[in-house]
Amino acid sequence: MDAAPPGGEWMSGNESAISAAKLLAEAFDALSVAAAIVDNADKVIAISAECQRLVEAQTFLRMQDNSLECVQDSDTEKLRAAIKSSRVVGLALPSELRTLTFSSHAETAKVTVAPLLLDHADMSIDSPTLIVIERIPRQESAQHIALREKKLTHAEIEVAAMLLQGRRMAEIAERRHVSIETVRSQVKTIYSKLGVANQVELLATMRRH
Repeated sequence: MDAAPPGGEWMSGNESAISAAKLLAEAFDALSVAAAIVDNADKVIAISAECQRLVEAQTFLRMQDNSLECVQDSDTEKLRAAIKSSRVVGLALPSELRTLTFSSHAETAKVTVAPLLLDHADMSIDSPTLIVIERIPRQESAQHIALREKKLTHAEIEVAAMLLQGRRMAEIAERRHVSIETVRSQVKTIYSKLGVANQVELLATMRRH
């Protein structure tokens, strides 16, 4: 897990806390755990390699201005609220861990949000927050299995699923918070991998599964 650029007040905390975060980061990478640590301004100060892959694939999460967001705006609001309610301020500890569930086309993610007490000697500053993401695969449909067997990426499978629902590229771009040029490129790759020329042929091909 590599430290992200400074984003909030917590980065001015003592060096022992920062060292502890780095040690925790190494443990997450060794265990292939998808996790991130955010400061009291909701900025990412450390992120594991597995979590970084989720962000890059935009399966559940994306990065905006060095802050974690969900692909769905409504899920982002839930995540922000969970981080806020889990934050340690002074000596006040949250009563319980916050657990959220987010879904994509083929998977469900269980997200646990908890305060990270790195410096027991000084709790006078806001504590950073730990976010752990556990991917829970859903039972795959025949169509999804067929798409995966064609070596489509997670992002391409998401786009293909929307195409199969009859959605236009502009709508897909809006839903996935990417440019329409990105979607066009993904659709071109999808068609190439599946050996079809357009959305009609895609629908006809996938109806066989």
